[in-house]
Amino acid sequence: MALFKRKKGKQERLLEEKPPTHKKHPQEKKGAKTRTKLIALVVIIVVAVVLYAYFVLQVNQVVVNSPQVVNITSAGNLYSINSNQYYISLAGVSPSTTTAYVHISKLPIFINPLLNVTLTLNNITKLNVGTNYSNIGMQLQSMGPSSVTVKISPLFPSLQIAPDSGKISSEWTTLSNSTSTSATKSVTTTSATTTIAAGATSVSTTQSTSTTISINQTAANLAIALKQYNLYGLMLNFSVLYSNTSNCNKALYNNAYFRYYSAMPNASRGTDYINQSQFVPYNLSSTTVNLGSSNFAVVYRTKTVSSVFNNQVALTINVSASQPASVTGVVFAHGGAFQGLGYSALKSSYQKAQTIGGACGIMVP
Repeated sequence: MALFKRKKGKQERLLEEKPPTHKKHPQEKKGAKTRTKLIALVVIIVVAVVLYAYFVLQVNQVVVNSPQVVNITSAGNLYSINSNQYYISLAGVSPSTTTAYVHISKLPIFINPLLNVTLTLNNITKLNVGTNYSNIGMQLQSMGPSSVTVKISPLFPSLQIAPDSGKISSEWTTLSNSTSTSATKSVTTTSATTTIAAGATSVSTTQSTSTTISINQTAANLAIALKQYNLYGLMLNFSVLYSNTSNCNKALYNNAYFRYYSAMPNASRGTDYINQSQFVPYNLSSTTVNLGSSNFAVVYRTKTVSSVFNNQVALTINVSASQPASVTGVVFAHGGAFQGLGYSALKSSYQKAQTIGGACGIMVP
């Protein structure tokens, strides 16, 4: 009986034993769930980007490959300029000063600054949105209480057109490399001499005691003086016209010439496309030089295919940044592209180019 009982007990123990099973570690289950969530999140993001690209970038954007007149409201719109996307909206208007303010930001908005741009009626403001040199030109043509009409012109940074920094300010900054041109900052110094950057210039001041100095005050004074000088505004308009000549070719030039003169250009007289394209500037840019004692010189240089006017000074506008800031004189460089001309002659040339229109308008003599 004892043997039977031992065998029975052994059989019972064998029957009670279960084959070993592999139990999943709690962390493995958690990791699998995390991976599933990440995959789902990636899918959602991809779908969102695809939908955004299709419905926003492709459907609603205004493509600007050449100077184009658009209507800007506070609701804003998306614009494709030189293959980059920008969101532009109306920030406000000042009818008494014929001034409008627009917001512009390069996409993606969350890594680019929101810029506030000042536009004055019939003048062109050159912008450097995400670049060192100007890549967009905006000309205010008409304005109403809730909308403005603006001509947008694509510019090419390779032409090195200086932007109108005094008319551009940053509403907020980002982690990206961007430039805030109008934020007024102050510094306190107790040293004998302090050099302070002011836009494209530098100002050295000697202080015997601690004082607070506005970093951009000099740049603001220069902008005020130049804004009130009609020749400066005319040069802004010329710079945009010249930059657009890169879109001119022989066929367009001949058509423009014929529309204006009802005759074809004459090579023997130098009025043909080959001759004009050699000497008419394709770039007009300016640099500001500190002459000392709050005096500055805004120097304009031209770039041409021919060496005659290439990198040559065209004119110089002298400015005093002392209060009240003012233009003290202008010099048309001897041997420059504007030699022998004045404001009236240049204005007539600009109006003629506007009448002819197109990329070749400024090239037709």
